[in-house]
Amino acid sequence: MRPIEETARFLGGSRHVEVVQPRTAKTIEVSVQVPVEDMTQLDEVGEPEEGSRRASIWPAVEERVFDLIGQHRSTIVFTNSRRSAERLCARLNELATDAFSESSGEAPRVEMGARHEIDALPAAIMAQSGAATGAPPVIARAHHGSVSREERKHIEEALKSGQLPAVVATSSLELGIDMGAVDLVVQIEAPPSVAAGLQRIGRAGHQVGAVSRGVVFPKHRGDLLSCAVVAERMGDGAIEELRYPRNPLDVLAQQIVAMVALDQWTLADLTTLVRRAAPFAELPDSALHAVLDMLSGRYPSTAFAELRPRLVWDRAGDLLSGRPGAQRLAVTSGGTIPDRGLFGVFLAGAERAARVGELDEEMVYESRVGDVFLLGSTSWRIEDITPDRVLVSPRRVRPRGCRSGRATSPAAPSSWAARSAPGCARWCGRTTRPPPRRCARAGSTTGPPAT
Repeated sequence: MRPIEETARFLGGSRHVEVVQPRTAKTIEVSVQVPVEDMTQLDEVGEPEEGSRRASIWPAVEERVFDLIGQHRSTIVFTNSRRSAERLCARLNELATDAFSESSGEAPRVEMGARHEIDALPAAIMAQSGAATGAPPVIARAHHGSVSREERKHIEEALKSGQLPAVVATSSLELGIDMGAVDLVVQIEAPPSVAAGLQRIGRAGHQVGAVSRGVVFPKHRGDLLSCAVVAERMGDGAIEELRYPRNPLDVLAQQIVAMVALDQWTLADLTTLVRRAAPFAELPDSALHAVLDMLSGRYPSTAFAELRPRLVWDRAGDLLSGRPGAQRLAVTSGGTIPDRGLFGVFLAGAERAARVGELDEEMVYESRVGDVFLLGSTSWRIEDITPDRVLVSPRRVRPRGCRSGRATSPAAPSSWAARSAPGCARWCGRTTRPPPRRCARAGSTTGPPAT
């Protein structure tokens, strides 16, 4: 974390905090690889009869990632969106199926690294009709927030045990999960931040003294510059600076309702306690009194008259107390994370509700019963759509497309601008003067553009 003083102040509030920060030596090897010789001359993909062929770097990226998976025992591939994770995972399994089909008529194996090999007859069984080839191999599974928790744990255990060569994930595998011995991390597109990139590359070589190795693939020429900048900053350990929010009044209102729901508080005691927290250390009396006025029903105009007061402010006795229902409101309505509008996906016909994952409400609105889509590297057929869930059954057919997702290309941190702007200037044949300071203050970035 950087700066450490800001972190210490956030954790300690008004109390003194002593920082203990021993130096740690962690070796990280990050390479930015372009799988084509010229990014201006790409192969075309699409259906020629439909006139939808377009230049794309994806075929080269997919083949290179497939080769890297085959060269390593355990690999995690990170993408910046769930849609990309599903599509890349499906394509990797298709490449494995093609390799399996080419080798199924012969005895030799298709090499898949130190421990992973695709046998010509992986599930051959003896019967009266003779030996039969098994199901096509699955070398990768998708891991993201729309996949159910049980399925995610199953995928993680398969990767740890060596049964699964690779996992294609979003930030769901970035933090708080011990993935065991991972040999390589592949990042598709520049990560959303240097800190996120370090966390992802750090999944490889997670043992003491081990080297964390990662490969970054840019999606387009503009992304190449961002990949180079973030790789350089990752090597230097120059992560983004943290800054906790100052005076978040929505959080303050929730905390005050929770406090008065159980006990009576004087205004002086409540003010003292609130200002002990670092985000409210400089909270002015005017802002605090405005929040209390709103919570007690003293609104600036009649436009807010339909809102219900949440507490009683006895100004004569200088006491604050909760109204009936305040405790229930504090428990059920706390937090600042908005509703994402997702539909749960459940297995149709199951005796117990078996959750498969989640879908965006936009995709559910555009889907119909009988449609087949891809979720968690598995094809599912929609059997029914209810007001709050989608009932599905597994299908072994090629889906019409991957699950829908809104644009998820994140805005790059402003610290990237100062490092990217000189490179952009050189590419454009202009001067290499640094970007104006006002651009950095305004949050101007040259990070990965939306695609």
